[in-house]
Formats: sequence, C-alpha cells, structure tokens
Amino acid sequence: MARNINKIIVLLFSSTLFYQTLWANSFYDVIVERVIDGDTIVISIPNVPEVFGKKISVRIAGIDTPELRANCPYEKGLANRAKDRVEGIIMKGQVVSLSNTKRDKYFRLLADVLVDGQNVAAALVNEGLAVTYSGGKKRDWCNYRKIR
Repeated sequence: MARNINKIIVLLFSSTLFYQTLWANSFYDVIVERVIDGDTIVISIPNVPEVFGKKISVRIAGIDTPELRANCPYEKGLANRAKDRVEGIIMKGQVVSLSNTKRDKYFRLLADVLVDGQNVAAALVNEGLAVTYSGGKKRDWCNYRKIR
C-alpha cells in the first residue's frame, strides 16, 4: 500500500511539473535556433518535450517590423537591418527569456523577448527599426517614408 501511495505521489508531482511547464507564460534561458526576420525568431525550450518545445516560432510581441519580401527596396533594406539587429542583440547576450507568452490570432506563440533583461521590441522601436503594433492594419513602410 505504501509503495502505491509513493507511486501516486511521484506521478502527481511529475504531472504537475509537466502542466506548469506546458502552461507557463515565462521561459528563462531559451535557445534561439534562428532569426527569421525582425519580429520573429525560432526557439527551443530546454527540459520541455520536443513536441511542445523544439523549434517553436515566436513572434515578438508589441511590434511590427518591415517585411523581407517587400516589393519596395527601402522596406527590404530596413527589414534586413531589423533582422541583423535582432541577431546582434541575441549574439551579444547571455540569456534569452520569454515572458507574457500567449497565442496570437494565427495561433503563433507571441511573447516579450528579453536578452539579458533588455526588451528586444523596445530596442527595435527606439532605433526606428520597428513600430509599436497591437493588431489591425500594418504600416506601409514605403509610403510612410515618403510622408516623413
């Protein structure tokens, strides 16, 4: 009887840890597999089952960056600069963390991305490589340039 109770306690404890990992809204020290563009990275989460935590696409919350596949050369140039900047921030950093994770309307993972405590989105906005974004119509980067 005591052995069965111990097995049940171990099973409940491991299930609770799995549940907390699966539904956590923050992940510390993730592995960045690659940078797709200025507002999307691919990460792996250590100690999480591969089906949930290996090579997961993450959209950086709160920003929109220019598109790499844009028709306008100006937008393409800005998009490459934004991507390079994200790669630079990540390469120089020690610890990459995700906080406030949730799913967006396309069911992608959406999160605040922090590198050594620095908010990547804020850095990109401050450098003019991104604009704040919370849904709705996205900026036409080429026409915006002509207005400024």
